[in-house]
Amino acid sequence: MSRRATGEPLRELMMLIANPEPDVCIEFPGKKNGSGYGVLSVHSKPRLAHQVSLEVSGFERPTPKHEVRHSCQNRPCINPLHIKWGTRSENQQDRYRLHNDHHRGERNSKSKLTEQQVNTIKHRLDCHETVTALAQEYGVVYGTIRFIELGITWSHLKET
Repeated sequence: MSRRATGEPLRELMMLIANPEPDVCIEFPGKKNGSGYGVLSVHSKPRLAHQVSLEVSGFERPTPKHEVRHSCQNRPCINPLHIKWGTRSENQQDRYRLHNDHHRGERNSKSKLTEQQVNTIKHRLDCHETVTALAQEYGVVYGTIRFIELGITWSHLKET
């Protein structure tokens, strides 16, 4: 049986999470932000639904820096059995451990280089080509090539 929206977001959230099941995500049915998290208004202030779900379930936020960790990795989920407070570092470790979702290399939407280009750059750096020349050729800033050279970025690639 599905639960219908009441028009009152906080009351609706509380009704949805009243009897959570361990194996079932409860997706917030209201508005979502650009990252896919549920958003509702509480006392005329926008709040993230998963944070409110923890708070109304009796789990106060330990510090303002704590964020919600989803064991289900389902952003709209507000099931209090699937979420808990944690640090940003813990949240990122969860994401990496649970789904290997770390957006390295080409999987990073901001990447300007391909793995093949980076392997070529690494080889050319080994042959003593300059960072400046390579940056100009590939249309990236000096720091991008320098970080590749130092192994700060693209370190997951094996030498070919």
